[in-house]
Amino acid sequence: MIEWFRIAHEEDPTARLYLNDFGILESGNKLDTGHQQHFEETIQFLVDGGAPIHGIGMQGHFGGNVTEPENLLKILDRYAK
Repeated sequence: MIEWFRIAHEEDPTARLYLNDFGILESGNKLDTGHQQHFEETIQFLVDGGAPIHGIGMQGHFGGNVTEPENLLKILDRYAK
């Protein structure tokens, strides 16, 4: 994945590159799911490897698995670093 980001940056140095995932926010109030942990580890892997990543995205397709606002903020704070 690091190489993907490097190639994209080389092809267009002005492009803003993000890693996006789903199922992070709509966790049904769970604050440390395996999927959330994997997303965090992937971000750290990219950063540690020098990938030119500019930000992250989190899709919010809420249905019946709604996360309460307080826990939503906790999840966002987790990735704010």
